[in-house]
Amino acid sequence: MRVLFIAHEATRTGASIALLQEINYICKYPKEIVPEVYFLRGGELLNEYRELCPIYEGWIANPRLERILHVMRLAEWYLYRQLLKRKYDCIYANSIVSFGKAVQLKDRLGGVRLIGHVHEAECLMKQYFAPSTPLDCFDSLITVSQLAADNLIDNYAVPSYKILIQHPVSSWVDHLLKGNVSLNIHDYKEDAKLIGCFCKEEWAKATDVVPLFLHRFFEKYPKQNCKLVIIGKMPE
Repeated sequence: MRVLFIAHEATRTGASIALLQEINYICKYPKEIVPEVYFLRGGELLNEYRELCPIYEGWIANPRLERILHVMRLAEWYLYRQLLKRKYDCIYANSIVSFGKAVQLKDRLGGVRLIGHVHEAECLMKQYFAPSTPLDCFDSLITVSQLAADNLIDNYAVPSYKILIQHPVSSWVDHLLKGNVSLNIHDYKEDAKLIGCFCKEEWAKATDVVPLFLHRFFEKYPKQNCKLVIIGKMPE
């Protein structure tokens, strides 16, 4: 089965890294699925994707040339011409940013199965999802949480039978919530356990999760002396 994955970028962010891990897993069983990836933008993970499968770039490095070709609609025409020759069995849109292109390609390719992966909750849906994109074009939608699934059902009228919840780090989270995580003691001038967090500076990119995480942690370990270290640019 030949599958075209559509990703909005190849940066070191959650959705891009998750897709890279997925394709890496798929490539271990080459007879079942043949993956190819169409990127709307670039990023530092492109070479890692190239090592696994063919990729298609939906942008041009030269901004001036890109504007000219965009006005003439030549770049998109040439790319779609390449993709139409591939005879895909399925299109997999890796985030809501890529949903618009995925629906366009499904219309051009005919009766191709379309799957969408929704990493985002409503705050990001409002920012990046075009309401004109018909979600009923999707045969199924994967979400990363019950919150994202409920949002699709309540606010976008997606039938629940079309939604599959896939927790990306559920095994680790389950251990944490059950209190089964043992933290190693680090000697750094004080007798405290070290908690490491990785965050981006945007509220929508996990900064807002840190207080919730700490609240839950101290519920589980109320007497624990801790030091929190956050790796990532943070606003004052």
